[in-house]
Amino acid sequence: MVRANRVDVEAILHHTDLFRELSEPELHRVAQRTRQQTVARGEILFNAGDNPTGLFLVVRGQIKVVFTSPKGDEKIVELMG
Repeated sequence: MVRANRVDVEAILHHTDLFRELSEPELHRVAQRTRQQTVARGEILFNAGDNPTGLFLVVRGQIKVVFTSPKGDEKIVELMG
């Protein structure tokens, strides 16, 4: 994964429902623990059954949630952006 130019993480978090009610110091602490990633089209972020290691917040673009059948067919569950 390629590192993107840093964005204003605190501002993005502040405008996100999950973090909107945090105080400025709390937002700052959360922002300090973030890691920005740029992912290529088609890159897999995680697989079903993986142990969660964090939370993804899409700033630009979309994430496609899919299930793949044993035959290799792809079923799109949701597009999130």
